[in-house]
Amino acid sequence: MTRSYKTKLHVANDAQNDFLVLCMAVKRKLYNLYRSVQFGLLETRKRLYPDYDAFKELPKETRNQFYISAAEFEKVFNHVIRVSGSYPAWWDQAPQKTRKQAFRDAERAFQNYFKGLTKEPRFKGYHARQVTYFSGSIRVQRDRIRLPLIGWLRLSEFGYLPTDDRLQKTGYHITGCWVSRWANDYWVVATDEPAPTRPVSYADTKLGLGIDLGIKDMAILNTGKKFINIAKTPYYYHVEKMKKRWQARLARRKIAAEKSFAKNHPHQKAGYLTSRGIEEARYYLARWSAKLAKINKETVRQAIAQIVQLKPPHITVEKLNIKGMKANPKLAPSLQKLGLAYFKTWLTWQCQKHGIELREVGTWYPSTKLCSTCGTYNRAQFHGTMADLAVRQFICPHCGLSIDRDVNAAINLQQATDYTVLTATE
Repeated sequence: MTRSYKTKLHVANDAQNDFLVLCMAVKRKLYNLYRSVQFGLLETRKRLYPDYDAFKELPKETRNQFYISAAEFEKVFNHVIRVSGSYPAWWDQAPQKTRKQAFRDAERAFQNYFKGLTKEPRFKGYHARQVTYFSGSIRVQRDRIRLPLIGWLRLSEFGYLPTDDRLQKTGYHITGCWVSRWANDYWVVATDEPAPTRPVSYADTKLGLGIDLGIKDMAILNTGKKFINIAKTPYYYHVEKMKKRWQARLARRKIAAEKSFAKNHPHQKAGYLTSRGIEEARYYLARWSAKLAKINKETVRQAIAQIVQLKPPHITVEKLNIKGMKANPKLAPSLQKLGLAYFKTWLTWQCQKHGIELREVGTWYPSTKLCSTCGTYNRAQFHGTMADLAVRQFICPHCGLSIDRDVNAAINLQQATDYTVLTATE
């Protein structure tokens, strides 16, 4: 697995800032161009072949006529669109790798859409999160990084990115850098070749760990340790309240601007309206939204860091149907704040990094309803309804075991024998 390093950038001058904005705009425009062409091909296919099952029976050469890959589209762009001059000249100012990566990202988005993993690719507007890509002669020192055509940029964290000397000793090299703009701050993500797996000792928790994810507590281990849900803390409430406050201010200021425009120009249609107050509200709304996202992400990382420090031979988690759980309007807001998908992604990476086997049991494994001592299925307390969530103490009707329901579920996960290995140890 490729290792990534993310840190904040300090842009030195307006020239560097303008060039980064230009590269992000070019990447966004080319992404939307590929998206429009691909959707045009799909509409043509639907018009000519309404029956999709019959379309799948056609020869592969015929089916490929309604799909264009990133490499093919790049050839069309270079030899047809650029030659005809039917696009703005300032697009050529961006690096070639940046333009090529835009087509690759759009192709990956459509591939995930065709596989049913995501929704259809959306149009990337000006207010979407801006990202650009750099590759080539990238140099890293302790406190700064040099990107092609931009020059040296100061890093917020000194010594976090792997320097040129460190990479040379280990035999790795930086393969590329992503620069994103989020809440008026610039961030760089540098990627290098796969890092070696670090061996671990199994002195602690020799029987492995079971992790039960929940809403009242974010994660519960079979040892009884619980990691709190950060969304239930006073500080999180404060940050969320400030975000909602600036959302309301932005809405009020937009309505006031529309009323003022309608009063002064009664026969014209209002387009994109802005003012100093609206831009101020957008700025602070983006800042507080970013703060919430950072709190959630850092909470997950700290919890997983403590779990990995226990050095278990394996970790077992449960495969959750997050999409089905979010269909419940009462659970959806809490699940959105938890970020369970990111928890699994980061746990997978950390297990692979530290040589820990990560196991996953099926969605329908009754970890909550089984007794962790005798294995009896508890039908007296759990009936398969929403009322089961109110049961916090598991009481076995057979052996009389009384234990916290989440701890009992974590123990059952740790003892599970039917599972899928996500990260195998070497």
